[in-house]
Amino acid sequence: MLKQRPVAPVIDGIDWEIVEFVVRWAPFGGPDPEEALPRFGMTSEQLSARCAHIVARVGRFESRLDGHRRALLGRARQFLESGGTDIATLDPMARPGRWVARRGVWHWQ
Repeated sequence: MLKQRPVAPVIDGIDWEIVEFVVRWAPFGGPDPEEALPRFGMTSEQLSARCAHIVARVGRFESRLDGHRRALLGRARQFLESGGTDIATLDPMARPGRWVARRGVWHWQ
C-alpha cells in the first residue's frame, strides 16, 4: 500500500490577513485593540491566539509555502514566542548602525 502524504491544511485569505496584521503590529507590542475589534471582530488577545493557532496548523507544511508566506510565518512565530515583549528584534528595519548626516539628510548606516 502506498504511503500518502499528509494533506496541507486549507488556510484562507482571512487567516493570512490575521497573520499579516499581527506581524505588522509586532514592533509595537502586538495588535492594537482599537484596530483588531472592528477589523476582525476579536480582541487583540483573541487575535493573537487565533494567529498562534494558524501558525501551529501551518507549521508542518511550511516547506510548501512560497518565500513571502514562509517569512511571514517565521516573523509571526518569533512574535508569539517572545510573548509580545521582545519587539526590537521583530522590527524589520531594526539593524545595528548609527545615524549619519549627508548633504543635510540623515541616513542610518
